[in-house]
Formats: sequence, C-alpha cells, structure tokens
Amino acid sequence: MTAGRGRVADWLLIVSAAAFWGLALALACNPVPGPISDLDWDEAEKIVDRDFGADDAVLISEGWLKKAGNRFKGKPLMLGMPASPAEVSKYSRIWVVSLDRKLPGGISMCNDAEWKPAGRDLWITKAVAGSVKSNGTDFMTMLAQAKVYLEAGKKREACDNWQGGNWYCKGPKWNHVGPVEQVVAGKQRVCIWAHPRSKKNLVISFDSVDTGKNLNELKGGFGLSDAAATTPGGMPVRFSISIDGKSMFSKTIPNRIGWYEYKVPLGNQGRHRVDFVVYTGMDGKRHFCFTARAGAAGANR
Repeated sequence: MTAGRGRVADWLLIVSAAAFWGLALALACNPVPGPISDLDWDEAEKIVDRDFGADDAVLISEGWLKKAGNRFKGKPLMLGMPASPAEVSKYSRIWVVSLDRKLPGGISMCNDAEWKPAGRDLWITKAVAGSVKSNGTDFMTMLAQAKVYLEAGKKREACDNWQGGNWYCKGPKWNHVGPVEQVVAGKQRVCIWAHPRSKKNLVISFDSVDTGKNLNELKGGFGLSDAAATTPGGMPVRFSISIDGKSMFSKTIPNRIGWYEYKVPLGNQGRHRVDFVVYTGMDGKRHFCFTARAGAAGANR
C-alpha cells in the first residue's frame, strides 16, 4: 500500500508540475494587460512627459483606460488601435505604451522602434504617424472634442465640466459621459457611459467627423449593465443616432439584459456632425453605455 501511495503521489506531482509550466508558458506567450503597479505608471508618465510634444498622442490598451486617463490627462489618447488616417496624420509622433513590448491588438509597426522600460512591466516606444496602420476611428478616443448637453424642449443645459476623461453634467455624479468598464449581456465591456436624466435627452455631439472611402460606416453596440437590467421597474431607454441633423437610427430597449448592435452609413466624403442621443422617462439605475467606431463598410473592427 505504501509503495502504491508513493507512485500516486509521484504522478500527482508530475501532473501538477506540467499544469504549472503549461500555464506559465501560456501567460508568457499571451501577456494580459494589467493590473500595472502605480510605480510603473509613475515611470511611464515621467518618460512621456519628458519629451511629449504639442502634436503627439498616446496609444494604450483599452484595459488601461482609467489609469492612463488620469496619468496622461490632457493628452490625446488612442485605445487599442489608432484613429482614422486623417486623425493620425495630425500627430507628429505616437507614444505606444505596451506590456512586455507587445503592441496592442490590431497594430503593426512599419519601421524598427526602440523600446524603453517603464518600471517592471511597462514598455514605451515612439512611432511616427505614418508607421502605424489604422482600421477605424473609435469615438471613445475623441470624447475630449465632443459637446455634451441635456435637452428638454428648447431648454439646453451644458455638461461642460471635463474631469478625468469624463464630461459631467450639473447634479448627480452618475450623470456624466465617459469611458467605463461594466458587464453588459454577460460580458465585460469597455464602452462610453451615458447615464440619462428623467425626461431629458442626453446628447453627445461630434461636430466634425472626417469621413471618406475608408470611413463610410458607423458601427457599434449599446445596452444596460446587467445589474441595471435586472432592477425591477426599470424604465426603457431610447438610443438614437443622427448625422448632420438627419435621423439615421433609433431603438428603444426594455429593462432586460442584452447587447444591441447597429450599423449606420456615414455618407459622402467630408466632415459631418454625428449626434448620439440617450433618453429615458425615469432615470433610476439606467446604467447605459454604447460603443461607436467609424470604418470601411464590411470591415472587421
């Protein structure tokens, strides 16, 4: 019996060791963003600040949005992939913040780049705008240029208090527009929080969105957080999109778990005003968010 137990124990040790090294190899080959220590973010902030130019931008992973939004406050941010070619061309350099010198998904560099360590886990490199390939414009990266306001009839209240990457309206703190991570339809999503007020339109307006051959479709999704959607008595929420004042999409969703997707044509080449509008009759726990990306029709983005 003793010898049998010993053989079983040996096998268990072998299996455990194999599982451990298999997991270690998987993590080494597929590093996952965050959590990153404050010391690393301190060093990253110093490196970028030392040589950040007026025409530069910072490229980060979506999962780092809250930390990076505070660290690189006032600097143009790109999430996961750069904005449209027209937007990218505005910047002289793009600072890429990466985990273990792994570029964010969807990004490829055309030229060799030097990486600088920022603490234990973060790496930073600089790239010229032309060296980064793009496949769309994420409206989350353009929130600083948006105009946000509440509208009831002819009365309009500006939500012009910009703090930490969010536009705050007057009144309760939850009534703001900005990046958020929350569970919608059973999935953790990075989306634009847009909590409406009772019987008022919450308008997120982008005055000058550049469109063209490779930016002719607006695509995204929206929904209530699962926690909000399971609250008894929650009111429906209406989400609408208009381009140059013309209604292009509108859907009212019930108090139910779900993620609803949409596609909207952006029209002819040029600059257009794009408005997103969120409305509810009663604002109790209407934890609503949406995503929006402009790109080529039919492209995966």
